[in-house]
Amino acid sequence: MVKKLKTYKSHIVSGASAGMKINGKRVVDAKKPLMLEVTGDDIKHSNPLDPAGCAAAVAVMRQEGVAHAYVHLSKVYIEQPTRWVRYESPRALRQEVVVFDRKGEFEPNEFKLNAPPPSQKREARQAYYRLQVPGGKTALPRKSTWKTYKGKGRGAGSRPRQHVTTKVRARPSGFTK
Repeated sequence: MVKKLKTYKSHIVSGASAGMKINGKRVVDAKKPLMLEVTGDDIKHSNPLDPAGCAAAVAVMRQEGVAHAYVHLSKVYIEQPTRWVRYESPRALRQEVVVFDRKGEFEPNEFKLNAPPPSQKREARQAYYRLQVPGGKTALPRKSTWKTYKGKGRGAGSRPRQHVTTKVRARPSGFTK
């Protein structure tokens, strides 16, 4: 008999760029890196496919002053009393999360959660879109002026299909693919 994994609904994330909030609290980018140690005890008390209950999230919640944590494939969100702090997931943690969601196995290890690089910070994304959109507005124009992709296969103007990792936890709601 194969045990069916239970899927969990992702937490509520509102706003994509201008004032991102999780459950009503403001999200800010981390300033300093954070060392995270995942132990065997954390793994025993965790659930696959659950961003709030995976082994890495349980390990984060052992830290002082942390109420909740959400661990996704690319970002880690840590709740503090007045706000949420956003970190980048290292590649090793991302691979462990994929294996944990698919097979239920997680190898105890230490991970360094880094602050987002300048190109991934909220202010940089807003500035990028102001540069790209005529008039400096933050909305994209209705008719696209981008050049079409001249690639081989499936006709001119089509892009190759983007690979999406399947059978892992859901993306946070409020984000696009």
